[in-house]
Amino acid sequence: MQRKVLTPLAVANETALTNRLLAFQDYYQEIAKLFTWKFTAADLKKRFEAIQAFSFQFSFTPKTCETVY
Repeated sequence: MQRKVLTPLAVANETALTNRLLAFQDYYQEIAKLFTWKFTAADLKKRFEAIQAFSFQFSFTPKTCETVY
C-alpha cells in the first residue's frame, strides 16, 4: 500500500486520502491473482535448524545475536 498508493503522499485532506485508498482497493481486486506458497513448514524448520547450527558454531544466541562467553 505504501509503495503503490501513498508515495508520494500528496493529498489535500482526509477525504481525498480515503478516496485514494478505496480506489486502489477496487483496482487491486480487479487485477489480483491467486498464488501458491512454495515455502513450506518443513522448509522453515530446515532454515531455523541451519540458523541454530550457525549460531552455535560461532557462539551467537539467535535471539540477541550477542556473543556467548
